[in-house]
Amino acid sequence: MRKRVFSATVAVLVVVLAGLWFSDTLRIPTNGPTLAGGAESNQPLAAAKRGPGGASQEPAHRAINPLQPLKLWIGGDSLAGALGPSLGTLTANTGVVQPQYDSRVGSGLMSGNIDWMKHAQEQMDLLKPEAVVFIIGTNDANVYDDSQAVQYAELTDKMMRILVGDGREVYWVNAPVMRDSRLEKNILKVDAIQRAVASKIPEVTFVDAHTLFADDAGHYQSSLPDATGETVLMRAGDGIHLTGAGGDHLARAIFTVLERRWKILEQAVVGQPKKVLVTKGSTQIGGNSSGNSSSGSSSGSSSQSYHSSGSSNHNSTSGTTATTRTTLAQPPPPPPSTTATTTATTATTTTAAPGP
Repeated sequence: MRKRVFSATVAVLVVVLAGLWFSDTLRIPTNGPTLAGGAESNQPLAAAKRGPGGASQEPAHRAINPLQPLKLWIGGDSLAGALGPSLGTLTANTGVVQPQYDSRVGSGLMSGNIDWMKHAQEQMDLLKPEAVVFIIGTNDANVYDDSQAVQYAELTDKMMRILVGDGREVYWVNAPVMRDSRLEKNILKVDAIQRAVASKIPEVTFVDAHTLFADDAGHYQSSLPDATGETVLMRAGDGIHLTGAGGDHLARAIFTVLERRWKILEQAVVGQPKKVLVTKGSTQIGGNSSGNSSSGSSSGSSSQSYHSSGSSNHNSTSGTTATTRTTLAQPPPPPPSTTATTTATTATTTTAAPGP
C-alpha cells in the first residue's frame, strides 16, 4: 500500500515539475552568461496590452534612451513651421526623442508646389521614423470645392497610408479654427473628410487642433490660456498661423498623447538634449525658436517671423511675431486635454487663393 502511495506521489511530482519546466516557470541554473542589470532589448513589443475583460489599452513599445531614441518626424504645411520647432524642442529636451521637422509653405494634398505623396515616401524611406506627426488642410480648404470630396478622401487615404508604412504610428493633426468665415467653412469640410478617413486606419490617431484653438462655442480665439493659466496671444495677425505660444500650445497637446504611448518622461535623461533636426527647404513661422536645432543651413534662433531652412530667403508673415525662447529643462505641464479621435463623419467639400 505504501509503495503505491509513494509511486503515485512521485508520478504527480514528475508531472508538476515537467509542467513548470515546459512553461518556463522553472529554470535550471547554468554557468552561462546572464543579461546584465539595466540592459534593454531594442526589439519592439508586438501586441497591445489588454486590460480587464480583454479591452485594448495603449500599445506597448520598446524602451527608449539617448542611444536609441524614439525617431519622430513632424511634417506638413506652414503650420508645421510653428509646431515643428515647438514639439521638436519639447521632445528633444527629454534626451530620449530625436525629432526632425519638415514644413512647406503653401502646401497641401491638392495644392502647392510640393508633391507630398512623393516627398513623404522619400522621407519615410530615408529617415525610417517610428512616429509621425502631420498637419495639413488649410491650403486644401483654400482650393477646395464640394465636387472634390471623393478626390480629397482618396488623397487623404493615400497620404495616411504612406505615413503609416509598415505599421508606424501617425498622429494626424487637423487645421485650427480660422478667423475668416469663408475659409472656416471649408476647413470644416476638409476636417470632416480627414476624420472619416482616419477612422478607417487603426494606426492613425486624429488630433483635434480645431477644438484646441476654439472657445466653448467653437469660435476663433486669438488669445487663450497657456500652460501657466496666463492668457497669451496664440494666433498671428493673419488669423491663420500660430504664434510661438500657439505652437507651444499645440505641441503640449500632442506631447501628451506621445507621452501616454511611449512613456517618454519615465525614461527621460536630464542634461542630454537632442538637436532638433530640420529638413532642408523647411520654413519656420512662429513656433519655438530656441536655437536647439540643426539643419543643412542656419535654422536656430531668429528675429524673423518666417525662416526658410536651406535658403537665404527671409520674409515677414503678416501679423506674426517671432519670439526667442529659452530651452526648457523639462516638458511643461500638459495643456487642456485635446481630443484624439477617429470618429467617422460625412464627407462634403470649395476654391480660392493660396493660404499658409
